[in-house]
Amino acid sequence: MSGKNLKLEVILAAIDRVTRPLKAISAGSKGVSKALSETRDQLRQLDRSQKMLGDFKDVSRGLAVTKHRLSGAMEKLRGLKEQMAQTENPTKQMTAALKAAQSEADGLRLRHGKLVAQEAKLKASMAAAGLGTTKLTDQQRQLKSQAEALNGTLANQQREMDKLNKAASRMHATRARYDKQMQTRNKVAGAGVSMGVAGAATGAAVAI
Repeated sequence: MSGKNLKLEVILAAIDRVTRPLKAISAGSKGVSKALSETRDQLRQLDRSQKMLGDFKDVSRGLAVTKHRLSGAMEKLRGLKEQMAQTENPTKQMTAALKAAQSEADGLRLRHGKLVAQEAKLKASMAAAGLGTTKLTDQQRQLKSQAEALNGTLANQQREMDKLNKAASRMHATRARYDKQMQTRNKVAGAGVSMGVAGAATGAAVAI
């Protein structure tokens, strides 16, 4: 093997010692980045599930209250209508009371219909997310526990990513030093290859 080829192999080996760790760090960063993204997606899904359960609770509670109020308003309306029917000359007060009762009943009926539709929509969304419409508190507690575990995983993944980023910064600094040494060597030796520079780059890479 000629001296020129030997020197070339040495310098290429030095370059490989610098670039190989960077490639490994880059691959590791991609893996951790993907895991971070997946964990965040899972947390967002848990948040959506928690919100659905909370919304369903609120809508169900509102529906029960509205249904009760509507029942009372309809009973009151029927009573006023019967009273009007039994009165030959209803007073203005009676007419006004009947009108107000009718308006209240209509408003409650409209609200009841909207809540029924909203509840049905939520039920469909919950079924698609694998959630039930009973034992809501238990489901919320379970989702909270899952979110806490995922947040712990997310914190660990973020620490790993920070570690990889720091390692990458160190390796980039090593590569920059190596490139600077090569530029200096080229200025001094022209087109020749310096074994000393290759050795220095190899030592720097090993130190990292």
